Amino acid sequence: MSKNSDINIIHNHDFSKGLHPWHPNCCQAYVESFDSSSYSRGKSTKFGSRYAVVKNRKKDWQGLEQDITSRVSTGIQQEITGKVKRKLAYEFEAVVRIYGNNVHSADVEATLGVQNSDNRMEYLSIAKVTATNKDWVQMKGMFLVNGSPSRVVIYLEGPPPGIDILLDSLVNPGFGVNIIANSNLNDGIQGWDPVGNCTLSVGTGSPCNLASIAIESHHHQPLSGRYILAQRRTEKWMGPSQKIKHKVKLHLTYQVSAHVRIGHGATSPQSVKVTFEMDNKWVDGGEVEIRDNKWHETAGSFRIEEQPSELMVSIHGPDKDMDLMVAGLQIFPVDRQVRFDFLKRQTDQVESPVQQWLRDLDKKDLKKAVEKLLKDLLEQYKGKFKHHDVNNEMMHRSFYRDKLGKDATQTCS
Repeated sequence: MSKNSDINIIHNHDFSKGLHPWHPNCCQAYVESFDSSSYSRGKSTKFGSRYAVVKNRKKDWQGLEQDITSRVSTGIQQEITGKVKRKLAYEFEAVVRIYGNNVHSADVEATLGVQNSDNRMEYLSIAKVTATNKDWVQMKGMFLVNGSPSRVVIYLEGPPPGIDILLDSLVNPGFGVNIIANSNLNDGIQGWDPVGNCTLSVGTGSPCNLASIAIESHHHQPLSGRYILAQRRTEKWMGPSQKIKHKVKLHLTYQVSAHVRIGHGATSPQSVKVTFEMDNKWVDGGEVEIRDNKWHETAGSFRIEEQPSELMVSIHGPDKDMDLMVAGLQIFPVDRQVRFDFLKRQTDQVESPVQQWLRDLDKKDLKKAVEKLLKDLLEQYKGKFKHHDVNNEMMHRSFYRDKLGKDATQTCS
C-alpha cells in the first residue's frame, strides 16, 4: 500500500469555480463569498475566499456529491469514479462548520461509498469531527479502495436535519500542490491581506510562466498574468500576506517561488523577501536583490518542526513609499527523494560544467577542495542561518561520485 501524493484528486476543492462539479444530494447547495456572506459573521475561512453551503437537509445523510471515479471528496458528497487507483491510500483534509436550528455543535462525518460489480453500494465511515457554529474546524481522514469499483463517492454528512453544513475546502494534499489560495487572483484580492496600512489591488501584465523552480518540481498550468500591487507602503515590512497555518504539515520541506517587481524611483539595490511569521518568529523563504523595474524570480524553502499557533506568509522588503508587485506565489511540499532523483538525472548527463582545474585533481586533492568549500561556507555564514536545508546538487553529479566513490555525499556533507 502506498499514499497517492502526486495530484489533487479533488476537483474545484476550494469552490473558486462555483459549485461545479459538486452536486447536492437530495438537498440544496450553493457557493458563498466570504466578503458578502451572512454565515461568516466575521469568521475568516481557513483556505480560500469562497465556501459551499449545504441546506434544506431533511435527512442526516444528505450533503453534496461529485463524480470522481477518477477523483475524491467528502460528504458534502463527491464522487471519485475513475481516478482512484487500486491499493493506494488516499489522504484528505476538509474544513467545516455548521449553522442553524440554534445548535452549537454537531458531528460532521465523511463517508466513502463504493459501488462494486454487483451494483451494490457499500458505505464506510472514514472521518468524523465535532463542528461548531462559531469556528471552522479541520477534519482529516484516509481511505483505501480495494478491487475495481465502478463508482466511488465521498460524502460530507452527519448533522441532524435542518442544520446547514458549511465546507470551506476539501483537498487531497500532495507533493507539488500549491497551498496558496487565489494565487492567480481569479477572485481579485480575496484571501490576501495587507501587512500594515498599505493598499492592495490587482494589476495585469506579469509573467504567465511559473518560476523555474516550480516548473521543475510539480504539475503546472500557465499563470494568469495578474499580480498584486502593494502601494502606500510607509515601512519596508509592508506588503501582501496570507495566513496558511492549516495548510502546512510538520516535517515536510516546502518550496517557495514567485515573480516580484518594484516600482520606479529606486536609487539603490532593493531587497524583496518572502518571510514566514510563526508565533512572533520570522523564517526566510526566499530573497532577491532588484536594481531595475523588471520582473525577477525569487525562490527558497522552509519547513516547520513544531505546530505554530499562527503562521503567515508575507512579501516585503523594498524602501518605504516604493510600490511592490507580486505574481504567481507558489508554496508547495516537495518529495525530497523524488527531487534528488530528478537532479541526479539532470546532472548525471553532463560533466562539462565542472571546471577543468577540478577535473585535473586527484582523489585526495579533490576531497580536500570539496571539504574546504563546505568549511568556508559554514564559517562565513555562521550564525546567519535561521533555517537550513541541505541540497547537495553538486555531490549528485556522476563526476564526484566517480572520483570520490559512491558514498561521496555522506563523506563530504
